Amino acid sequence: MKADIIFKNGFVYTVNKDKSIAEAVAVEGNKIVYVGDSKGVEPYISDTTQVIDLSGKMLLPGFVEAHAHPFVATCWLSGIIIDMALSYDEILDTIKQYIEENPDKEVYYGIGYDENTVKGNGGTRKETLDAICKDKPMLIQGSGGHEGWVNSKALKIAGIDKNMADPIPGFSYYRRDKDGSPNGGIVEMGALTEITNAIKPFDMSTATGVLEEILYGFNSLGITTVADCGIPEFMGGYILPVVEKLVDAGEMTFRTVGCYMVGEESETEVAIDKLKELRKRHDSDIFRINTLKIINDGTVESRSASFFEDYADGGNSKPFMAGEILYNLCIEAAKEGFNINIHGIGDRAIHENLMAAKAVREAEYNNVRFTNSHTEYVKKEDRELFGKYNVIANTSGAWHVEYEGNHVALGKERANDLFAMKSIISGGGIVSLGSDFPVDEVGNEPLKGLEMSVTRKAFGKKDYPVLQPAEEALSVEEAIEAYTINGAYQIQMEDKIGSIEVGKYADFVVLEKNIFEVDNHCIFQVPVVMTIMNGAIVYDACLIDRKSGMSLAE
Repeated sequence: MKADIIFKNGFVYTVNKDKSIAEAVAVEGNKIVYVGDSKGVEPYISDTTQVIDLSGKMLLPGFVEAHAHPFVATCWLSGIIIDMALSYDEILDTIKQYIEENPDKEVYYGIGYDENTVKGNGGTRKETLDAICKDKPMLIQGSGGHEGWVNSKALKIAGIDKNMADPIPGFSYYRRDKDGSPNGGIVEMGALTEITNAIKPFDMSTATGVLEEILYGFNSLGITTVADCGIPEFMGGYILPVVEKLVDAGEMTFRTVGCYMVGEESETEVAIDKLKELRKRHDSDIFRINTLKIINDGTVESRSASFFEDYADGGNSKPFMAGEILYNLCIEAAKEGFNINIHGIGDRAIHENLMAAKAVREAEYNNVRFTNSHTEYVKKEDRELFGKYNVIANTSGAWHVEYEGNHVALGKERANDLFAMKSIISGGGIVSLGSDFPVDEVGNEPLKGLEMSVTRKAFGKKDYPVLQPAEEALSVEEAIEAYTINGAYQIQMEDKIGSIEVGKYADFVVLEKNIFEVDNHCIFQVPVVMTIMNGAIVYDACLIDRKSGMSLAE
């Protein structure tokens, strides 16, 4: 057997069950045919084999981005992009500037403001946006995507007034003045759906180009597989045709396992039938939809995450679904062979999600993958349940950082007990890592998330305070597993990707340095040299453009 591509003289961290180290890998077509030392790979070389000398560089399984929304980004990135670090006045200036530069648009859409920044400056008042633009509808979403800010024109077009009931009282609703009139703030998917269906804010004229840029951007970070954790129903009709076009053309450069997202009551009734239809249309190792995604609470920043104890600054939110209604939907999904992924940030929502997993396991659906997304604050007594009921604790390493907003919202005790990943692992649970792109705060680079899950500090900041409890930090080894084989397990592809073993797909990332040997606070600085997906080089740092083949090498 002769290979198409060979990598030799490298530090190959296989992430197999023995965590073995190799020097060389041979690839024929899109599969791995050899893993071992550099001498043993020589018989696989022919006149047509591309031989890549790694010269000591690190070869890892391609990163599995276990929580992102790359396709949603084709909508979200079509409008006003607001940096989360902006001050309140800068947020308003950014919106004003965009409108001045785009006077012909009929609807204005944007995303990215820091929810706490806006909350501390009078909140999401319609009058503020009216002063910028009162004649055209406007929707601006917060950085987490779980709340929005609209002007009076948007509310009028959608028919939202004080007589209009909230979609899901206590979970998805319109913020209101004392007389019941909506004041411009909207919370969660039901309310967002009503607004977006009415004002139709997304400009998809550049969607294909944006998606191609997203694909290449992910590849440049070493990402070869993405768990797409949901396209809201109100975006699906815009996005899926764009994705399908690239899949059919063979131009998808990362694998995707997607979901049908449930975030409002009407979707619960059709979820299983919708999933059956989507799985029938999309069921390849390049693009598959086989997961039920439930948005069971919101975010701390929007005060829509659901806790047993009220927020320190007042108020609370109930889970979207709880009890038998939630458990039965999950059992129905498991019966059909669908994986289950439930958004859970607050301890009350996470507890309900764990009880749903318990119901699924007691119904003897043991092969279905059950994931709790984000996993921010878990009651101590619930942490061992992740292992007991085989629930993957998905989280974003870039969130594992001291953040004053959490102290304001949750109080000192809860704010110093977040992201208990080590406890979950100690209890037999599995942890996967993702960025939540495009609502990531520091970027979707796996090496940033990996570093921050290890240091529990802002990336590159040795002097930054450690997020407490410090003992919940992952080891580098655990963080690599969370970004490779554990992510593969979450999407039920661990027999095909996630480790470097003969017979698996040739999905790799080459790093300039061995991250086991660099300072933990410098991991994010290690360059991605090359990304290989399905046996093809989809990113090469030595090329200006992978399509043109123009080399920068001397």
